[in-house]
Amino acid sequence: MSKHIFALSFLMLASALGVMASQPNLDVQPWVGNMSPQVETTYQYTTTVRNIGTQTAQGVIVTIDFPSTNTSPNKYVMGKIIGAYPTGCTMAPAPNRTKLTCNIGNMAGGAVRPITFGFEWQVANIVQTITATAAVTTGNEQNPANNSAAMTPTLTYPDNIPTASRYLVTSCTGRGMTSFYECEITPGSTQSRLYLDFNLGGTMYVQGMTNFIGYWDQNTLPDKSLHIDIPGNVDFNGFAVSSTCFEGITTFPGNVTYNSAYRVCRQ
Repeated sequence: MSKHIFALSFLMLASALGVMASQPNLDVQPWVGNMSPQVETTYQYTTTVRNIGTQTAQGVIVTIDFPSTNTSPNKYVMGKIIGAYPTGCTMAPAPNRTKLTCNIGNMAGGAVRPITFGFEWQVANIVQTITATAAVTTGNEQNPANNSAAMTPTLTYPDNIPTASRYLVTSCTGRGMTSFYECEITPGSTQSRLYLDFNLGGTMYVQGMTNFIGYWDQNTLPDKSLHIDIPGNVDFNGFAVSSTCFEGITTFPGNVTYNSAYRVCRQ
């Protein structure tokens, strides 16, 4: 009797394993592209979906989630998608325009589908991650654990050594700003009115005035950065975006409600 029970159990297990083996199994491969990109420079990135199962995956959808601006009421991708969206992909509508939804259709067992787009990273004080996630609209997914892949590159910056010179400050102000790019997508809020004269020795003046207002240096952050300190009023930390400009966030000591995003450019 026990032999018959064992045989029956073995057949049931084998049948179950056979069903699992015939299910679709979407596998999102590691991202391909530059993982040390320079800011405000275009790079190509590819996410690839494979159906490593033996059964057709029905109605495959790939969602690509981008880092988000901290803007209100609408949020946007923190960065620029360069060129047309990949075939079959559309951007989510307002108020959260931060993800691409790509309709892949059916994928037979063994099928491979790459999705490629151009992207330009921005200077921001948030962790910038792009994640691709694949799903089927009908049918069983054998192993959802391998259905997504994320990339968080290490950003690099162009060479820009600040010198004693005149600099133009362009800025916008808000709550919880994370990047000057947030000023660029709402250009009506941006103003360019302040010129600062950087002097040898790290002192700083407003254009046309002889009264000392603060300091500038490149010592409190890594190379290719700029620090401006107007004691009691302004503290700016920015990184190079070109050979002449820096971008970053400014805080105002004693004011926790507002901050500003600055672009500081040598004239």
